[in-house]
Amino acid sequence: MAQIAMIAEGTERPGLAAVGDIVSIHDDDARLTGVGYADFKIVQVKGMTAREVEVKLASLMPEQVRVFKAKTEPDKWGFVLPDEKFVWKDGDIWRDLATRPKYPINLAALGDTDIADLADEMGSVSSKAVTLELKAVINLKEISENKVAVDELNKAEEIIP
Repeated sequence: MAQIAMIAEGTERPGLAAVGDIVSIHDDDARLTGVGYADFKIVQVKGMTAREVEVKLASLMPEQVRVFKAKTEPDKWGFVLPDEKFVWKDGDIWRDLATRPKYPINLAALGDTDIADLADEMGSVSSKAVTLELKAVINLKEISENKVAVDELNKAEEIIP
């Protein structure tokens, strides 16, 4: 069984952590009790291991890469480092990754019925995976500064053989 520790209502911190942000994912051998976990909402996913939940949620993350803009001619040595930035792929469009959220995935959209279904021992693993996929929100996509397209990377270029 996997256990997902999320930011609970009343403990959010604007600009840092929102209600439902996933802080950590553990297997059932971890005791998520006591003072250290008092401010977290714990959601159990029976039938899936922590690794399986992590892999499922990680598969929802968009591609993210570091790109460079050279300041010198190609094939020339120089002392000036190239400009660099991180970008993420939104469908076919590369967008600037100006602000990287502390917690990349949010499950605030999980309702009481969803939480009960995830904790149900008789529920299928595939339906639980679908629930996580449908309810997960990728936080970097929600930040307005991250919605700016990087035109230089989105230009279609004709390749001449």
